[in-house]
This record gives sequence, structure tokens and C-alpha cells, in this order.
Amino acid sequence: MKLEDYYRSLGLKPGASREQVKQAYRILARQHHPDTTAHQSTSNQNTSDIFLTITIAYKYLLAHTAPSQAASPSQNPVSANVPKTPENLLKYNAYERLRHLFAQQRFASAIALVEALTSKLPDDLEVQQWCAIAYQQQGRRLMRDRHYPQALRYLQKALATNPTNRDLVAKLHQDLRSLKRQVQETSFRSM
Repeated sequence: MKLEDYYRSLGLKPGASREQVKQAYRILARQHHPDTTAHQSTSNQNTSDIFLTITIAYKYLLAHTAPSQAASPSQNPVSANVPKTPENLLKYNAYERLRHLFAQQRFASAIALVEALTSKLPDDLEVQQWCAIAYQQQGRRLMRDRHYPQALRYLQKALATNPTNRDLVAKLHQDLRSLKRQVQETSFRSM
């Protein structure tokens, strides 16, 4: 992704100030955070993807733009910039790959990617969220394909991976209820 793309993700023109980046991120994060949005389950993936995109753009721009000269260290506690560590670079690259895999609906590959990333960054909350979303999407795909036992396993893995994300947990419980109904209808039809 080019620098201009990160600005575009936040709805800004290239060269926007750090303050503009922060302000745009705060507004977009409120609109698209999975814990605060009330979207239908069909748009949950879009909401999560948008939130991940703006978060990565925000962190990248903070790490790669100079602080404004008017801001003093005491006024800007976040100005410690996101360090350009190998872990952050790994995360940015993995995120870009993950976005492409989600767009192509290659959820098994996305799971392999986030599980490998989780082994490298086990305490990273964003990576845990990505992992849970990948499990959820694979579970939904398996439900559509009528592979119910496997779908159940992936939905349960998603719940166990990120149990503190209220919106995701609510969507997963909704998916589990839907799965139960589908299993019952299939059993009834086969009688």
C-alpha cells in the first residue's frame, strides 16, 4: 500500500497533518468500531474490514509522519510514534495480505496467516481480533456449504479467541443459533 492510500483510507488528502489524521481516525473509529456499530450480521465483515483498514492507516501514518511543531511532548502523549519494529512491519504486511485473502474469500488461507501471526505476537489484541474474524468467516462459509460440524468448530474457536469483543460475540451467538436451526431443519427433512 502506498502512503497516499493510507491517507485515502482516512478520507484525507496526502500530506494532511498529524492532528488531521488523529481527528479523522477518531471520527471513523466511532462509526466503524465492531463493538459500537449496530450493523446486521451480513455487513459485520465489511465493518470489521473497514475498522481494521482505518486502524492500520492511522498507526502507519503516525509512525511515518513528523509530529507538528506546535505540539509539545506533554500535549501529545501518543507522539512516541508507533515504532518501526520488525513486529509492526510484520503486522502491516500480514494485514495487507489478510485483506486480499478476505476479498478473495480464501478464509482457510486467512486462518493460516493469522494463526502464524498469533504465534509470533500472542498478546496483540488486534491480531486476536483478526483471528476471530477469520474463524467466524470460515464458519459462515461452512454453514452455507452445509458442513455443520466443521462450522460449529470454527464458530466456537472464534468465541474462544476473542470473548471480550461484545459485537463479535453477539454475532457469533446469532450464527450459532442459525446453525442450530439449519441442523434441525436438515434433520427434519431427512426423516
